[in-house]
Amino acid sequence: MDRVTMKEALYKDIENRAQAIYQQYQYLMQKVLKSNTNSTKSQLKFYLIEDERLNGKSGHKNNVDNIGINTGVIDKFFDYFYDFAKKRSEEFIKAMSLGADEIDGEEISYEGIVFDNNGKAKAIDSKVIDVSLASLLNTFVARFILTHELGHLLNGHCEYISAKQSSNMQYIPMFYRDADKINSVSPLDIRTMEMDADAL
Repeated sequence: MDRVTMKEALYKDIENRAQAIYQQYQYLMQKVLKSNTNSTKSQLKFYLIEDERLNGKSGHKNNVDNIGINTGVIDKFFDYFYDFAKKRSEEFIKAMSLGADEIDGEEISYEGIVFDNNGKAKAIDSKVIDVSLASLLNTFVARFILTHELGHLLNGHCEYISAKQSSNMQYIPMFYRDADKINSVSPLDIRTMEMDADAL
Protein backbone atom coordinates (compact mmCIF):
# COMPACT_ATOMS: atom_id res chain seq x y z
CA MET A 1 0.00 0.00 0.00
CA ASP A 2 1.51 3.36 -0.98
CA ARG A 3 1.70 6.38 1.29
CA VAL A 4 -1.27 8.25 -0.22
CA THR A 5 -3.55 5.21 0.02
CA MET A 6 -2.38 4.60 3.59
CA LYS A 7 -3.17 8.19 4.61
CA GLU A 8 -6.68 7.81 3.16
CA ALA A 9 -7.11 4.61 5.18
CA LEU A 10 -5.96 6.48 8.29
CA TYR A 11 -8.53 9.24 7.62
CA LYS A 12 -11.27 6.59 7.47
CA ASP A 13 -9.93 4.87 10.60
CA ILE A 14 -10.11 8.03 12.71
CA GLU A 15 -13.62 8.79 11.48
CA ASN A 16 -14.84 5.27 12.31
CA ARG A 17 -13.01 5.28 15.65
CA ALA A 18 -14.68 8.57 16.64
CA GLN A 19 -18.16 7.16 16.10
CA ALA A 20 -17.31 3.85 17.84
CA ILE A 21 -15.90 5.50 20.98
CA TYR A 22 -18.78 7.97 21.13
CA GLN A 23 -21.39 5.20 20.85
CA GLN A 24 -19.60 3.15 23.53
CA TYR A 25 -19.72 6.13 25.87
CA GLN A 26 -23.42 6.68 25.24
CA TYR A 27 -24.11 2.96 25.83
CA LEU A 28 -22.22 3.08 29.14
CA MET A 29 -24.09 6.17 30.28
CA GLN A 30 -27.54 4.85 29.32
CA LYS A 31 -27.37 1.13 30.03
CA VAL A 32 -24.69 0.67 32.67
CA LEU A 33 -24.83 3.87 34.69
CA LYS A 34 -28.57 4.44 34.01
CA SER A 35 -27.83 8.11 33.36
CA ASN A 36 -30.09 10.19 31.18
CA THR A 37 -27.95 13.30 30.86
CA ASN A 38 -27.90 15.67 27.90
CA SER A 39 -24.82 13.90 26.54
CA THR A 40 -26.82 10.69 26.03
CA LYS A 41 -29.29 12.60 23.85
CA SER A 42 -26.60 14.16 21.67
CA GLN A 43 -25.15 12.89 18.44
CA LEU A 44 -21.63 13.21 17.10
CA LYS A 45 -20.67 14.99 13.92
CA PHE A 46 -17.05 14.17 13.09
CA TYR A 47 -15.23 15.81 10.22
CA LEU A 48 -11.75 16.17 8.82
CA ILE A 49 -10.56 19.71 8.18
CA GLU A 50 -8.35 20.30 5.13
CA ASP A 51 -5.61 22.07 7.06
CA GLU A 52 -1.95 21.10 7.39
CA ARG A 53 -1.62 22.47 10.93
CA LEU A 54 -1.49 20.01 13.84
CA ASN A 55 -4.82 20.76 15.44
CA GLY A 56 -8.19 19.48 16.47
CA LYS A 57 -11.28 21.11 17.88
CA SER A 58 -14.49 20.19 19.64
CA GLY A 59 -17.72 21.98 20.34
CA HIS A 60 -21.33 21.44 21.36
CA LYS A 61 -24.42 23.15 19.97
CA ASN A 62 -28.10 22.14 19.75
CA ASN A 63 -27.49 18.57 21.01
CA VAL A 64 -24.80 17.99 18.40
CA ASP A 65 -21.26 17.28 19.53
CA ASN A 66 -18.72 18.34 16.92
CA ILE A 67 -15.16 17.12 16.55
CA GLY A 68 -12.86 18.28 13.79
CA ILE A 69 -9.37 16.93 13.24
CA ASN A 70 -7.01 18.62 10.79
CA THR A 71 -5.67 16.41 8.00
CA GLY A 72 -2.23 17.74 8.96
CA VAL A 73 -2.36 15.58 12.09
CA ILE A 74 -2.36 12.46 9.94
CA ASP A 75 -0.28 13.77 7.03
CA LYS A 76 2.56 15.31 9.01
CA PHE A 77 2.86 12.61 11.66
CA PHE A 78 2.68 9.85 9.03
CA ASP A 79 5.48 11.52 7.02
CA TYR A 80 7.55 11.98 10.18
CA PHE A 81 7.13 8.36 11.26
CA TYR A 82 7.73 7.09 7.72
CA ASP A 83 11.00 9.03 7.49
CA PHE A 84 11.97 7.61 10.89
CA ALA A 85 11.19 4.02 9.79
CA LYS A 86 12.99 4.49 6.46
CA LYS A 87 16.09 5.80 8.25
CA ARG A 88 16.00 2.79 10.55
CA SER A 89 15.91 0.47 7.51
CA GLU A 90 18.81 2.33 5.89
CA GLU A 91 20.88 2.03 9.08
CA PHE A 92 20.12 -1.71 9.15
CA ILE A 93 21.38 -2.08 5.57
CA LYS A 94 24.51 -0.03 6.30
CA ALA A 95 25.20 -2.12 9.42
CA MET A 96 25.21 -5.23 7.24
CA SER A 97 28.02 -3.64 5.15
CA LEU A 98 26.30 -4.29 1.84
CA GLY A 99 27.77 -1.24 0.15
CA ALA A 100 24.82 0.99 1.04
CA ASP A 101 27.23 3.88 1.64
CA GLU A 102 27.76 4.02 -2.11
CA ILE A 103 24.03 4.65 -2.72
CA ASP A 104 23.89 7.83 -0.62
CA GLY A 105 20.98 10.09 -1.55
CA GLU A 106 18.97 7.32 -3.21
CA GLU A 107 16.10 5.43 -1.67
CA ILE A 108 17.26 2.01 -0.55
CA SER A 109 15.30 -0.92 0.80
CA TYR A 110 15.72 -4.62 1.39
CA GLU A 111 13.74 -7.76 0.75
CA GLY A 112 14.28 -11.13 2.25
CA ILE A 113 12.90 -14.39 3.47
CA VAL A 114 12.54 -15.22 7.15
CA PHE A 115 11.81 -18.72 8.44
CA ASP A 116 9.64 -19.29 11.52
CA ASN A 117 10.20 -22.07 14.09
CA ASN A 118 8.29 -24.54 11.90
CA GLY A 119 10.48 -23.81 8.88
CA LYS A 120 7.74 -21.91 7.06
CA ALA A 121 9.12 -19.11 4.88
CA LYS A 122 7.76 -15.59 4.97
CA ALA A 123 8.80 -12.82 2.57
CA ILE A 124 9.65 -9.43 4.06
CA ASP A 125 10.02 -6.09 2.35
CA SER A 126 11.41 -3.08 4.21
CA LYS A 127 9.13 -0.68 2.27
CA VAL A 128 6.05 -2.53 3.54
CA ILE A 129 7.49 -2.66 7.06
CA ASP A 130 8.27 1.09 6.97
CA VAL A 131 4.72 2.00 5.87
CA SER A 132 3.21 -0.39 8.44
CA LEU A 133 5.30 1.01 11.30
CA ALA A 134 4.51 4.60 10.29
CA SER A 135 0.79 3.73 10.13
CA LEU A 136 0.80 2.10 13.55
CA LEU A 137 2.58 5.03 15.22
CA ASN A 138 0.31 7.49 13.41
CA THR A 139 -2.77 5.62 14.63
CA PHE A 140 -1.65 6.11 18.24
CA VAL A 141 -1.15 9.87 17.75
CA ALA A 142 -4.40 10.45 15.83
CA ARG A 143 -6.45 8.43 18.32
CA PHE A 144 -4.89 10.31 21.24
CA ILE A 145 -5.95 13.63 19.70
CA LEU A 146 -9.40 12.19 18.99
CA THR A 147 -9.88 10.97 22.57
CA HIS A 148 -8.58 14.31 23.87
CA GLU A 149 -11.30 16.11 21.90
CA LEU A 150 -13.86 13.56 23.10
CA GLY A 151 -12.64 14.30 26.63
CA HIS A 152 -13.67 17.93 26.18
CA LEU A 153 -17.14 16.84 25.09
CA LEU A 154 -17.65 14.07 27.64
CA ASN A 155 -16.35 16.13 30.57
CA GLY A 156 -18.79 18.93 29.75
CA HIS A 157 -16.17 21.51 28.75
CA CYS A 158 -17.91 22.41 25.50
CA GLU A 159 -21.29 22.85 27.20
CA TYR A 160 -19.60 24.99 29.86
CA ILE A 161 -18.14 27.28 27.22
CA SER A 162 -21.41 27.41 25.26
CA ALA A 163 -23.27 28.34 28.46
CA LYS A 164 -21.06 31.38 29.00
CA GLN A 165 -23.24 33.94 27.25
CA SER A 166 -20.45 36.48 27.10
CA SER A 167 -18.20 34.04 25.24
CA ASN A 168 -18.24 34.04 21.45
CA MET A 169 -15.99 30.98 21.50
CA GLN A 170 -17.65 28.15 19.57
CA TYR A 171 -15.04 25.50 20.39
CA ILE A 172 -12.04 24.88 22.63
CA PRO A 173 -8.86 25.72 20.73
CA MET A 174 -5.91 23.34 20.90
CA PHE A 175 -3.48 26.23 20.68
CA TYR A 176 -3.87 29.67 22.20
CA ARG A 177 -1.65 32.34 23.68
CA ASP A 178 -1.66 32.89 27.43
CA ALA A 179 -1.99 36.62 26.78
CA ASP A 180 -5.32 35.97 25.08
CA LYS A 181 -8.37 35.97 27.26
CA ILE A 182 -11.19 34.37 25.35
CA ASN A 183 -13.90 36.67 26.63
CA SER A 184 -14.97 35.34 30.01
CA VAL A 185 -12.90 32.12 29.83
CA SER A 186 -9.50 32.64 31.41
CA PRO A 187 -6.28 30.97 30.21
CA LEU A 188 -6.16 29.11 33.54
CA ASP A 189 -9.63 27.65 32.88
CA ILE A 190 -8.54 26.61 29.38
CA ARG A 191 -5.35 24.94 30.70
CA THR A 192 -7.37 23.14 33.38
CA MET A 193 -9.82 21.83 30.76
CA GLU A 194 -6.90 20.74 28.56
CA MET A 195 -5.42 18.65 31.38
CA ASP A 196 -8.86 17.30 32.32
CA ALA A 197 -9.47 16.21 28.70
CA ASP A 198 -6.13 14.37 28.66
CA ALA A 199 -7.06 12.58 31.90
CA LEU A 200 -10.26 11.01 30.51
